[in-house]
Amino acid sequence: MRTLYLHIDRSYGLSSGDVLELQPCPGESELPSYASMFADGFMDHIADLCEEGLSYHGRQYLVKFFESEIYTPLLFKEFFLEFVRWECDIDEPSRFQSFFAWGKYEDALNFAKLLPKNKEKDLPIYEVEPLGRVFKGDMNLTRVKADKRIALFYWRGDRLENKIDYTPLWEYVLEMPVRIIRKC
Repeated sequence: MRTLYLHIDRSYGLSSGDVLELQPCPGESELPSYASMFADGFMDHIADLCEEGLSYHGRQYLVKFFESEIYTPLLFKEFFLEFVRWECDIDEPSRFQSFFAWGKYEDALNFAKLLPKNKEKDLPIYEVEPLGRVFKGDMNLTRVKADKRIALFYWRGDRLENKIDYTPLWEYVLEMPVRIIRKC
């Protein structure tokens, strides 16, 4: 029996029956000056990901990375999560090569509430089927400060313990390709 997940289509670009694959990295670019804050070898890893191809999510972040001398906290956190995955040799799909989904409709709606107000209404939700590996991580851990201990909690699929009123928001990181089944 196949497992289906739910995806919020913020780009309004999905259709039932689509199979989403990795896409080529957008061109060769010089690294911004702040790239030097990462360890030697990490940017070679990013170049390897670009060579293999990127998901829509990965293309968004890497295009921003290559086009900007200024990094935003969200951009930095994505790179930090990938850096920890690379540095600790964690065998989970790269977020830059993945498609994000939810296990429950309620979780998809809770995520939509985190989006800017102008985008949370009438976003289409699709059932999707992963054709590769699946990783389950607490998305709340990606929204806090860049801390290696917390990033490792994320990559182990753990939740923070001993937190009053803390509820994990489980995201599913689907390795590409992914099949779009139907609009809910």
